[in-house]
Amino acid sequence: IRKLRMNKPLTATDLSELERILAESGIGKTEDLERAKADSQGLGIFVRSLVGLDREAAKGKQSGRTVEIQRLIGRSLRAACDMSVLGERQIVVDCDVLQADGGTRTASICGGYLALHDAVTRLIQNGALKQNPLHSLCAAISVGVIGGVPVLDLPYVEDSAAEVDMNVVMLRKPGEPPRFVEVQGTAEGMAFTRDELDSLLGLAEAGLSTIMGLQEAMIAEPPAPRVLGR
Repeated sequence: IRKLRMNKPLTATDLSELERILAESGIGKTEDLERAKADSQGLGIFVRSLVGLDREAAKGKQSGRTVEIQRLIGRSLRAACDMSVLGERQIVVDCDVLQADGGTRTASICGGYLALHDAVTRLIQNGALKQNPLHSLCAAISVGVIGGVPVLDLPYVEDSAAEVDMNVVMLRKPGEPPRFVEVQGTAEGMAFTRDELDSLLGLAEAGLSTIMGLQEAMIAEPPAPRVLGR
């Protein structure tokens, strides 16, 4: 995916791995992928049409907004990780939202956590780590105020018209109350009160509880082992 977004050529091994990822993710059946390859003159071209090319990255220049989102995702995932256990390792989490309607940065944190969990689990499977450095679940969601009413997980049409727009990131460790990692709130149309802030945080916490329940269900089954370096 990173090569696709950077507009770099794919090897035969890359294409084979990409096809496997698409098939295992349930995006389409084998016959659907074969049809897409034929219609688009190749699987790489087809997927590029889905994710789009990251022209900023391809030019070696990224906007302030892109960098700010990257830092938010990085801060959030690091907060869930014991860096002393991870050691001197770098894990790159490539957050490509293939289909979304607003809330892409919060979706990237939720999905990025699952990808990070799979990555460190495979390091444990391969003997590169002795224990899991992730000590908490990590998830994010958006909340806002529309027409004076608090709203959870705003789609684009609501987000663009919100009087208050807020992103909330939280951690949850077994046996402990949830903790906030980040609260980004902006009064887009009208300043908000402390009571409204508390109401939005409560709404976000309830939504994140549901998301973390789904994350727990997904990580309950460990990922299939993979050769180190792939």
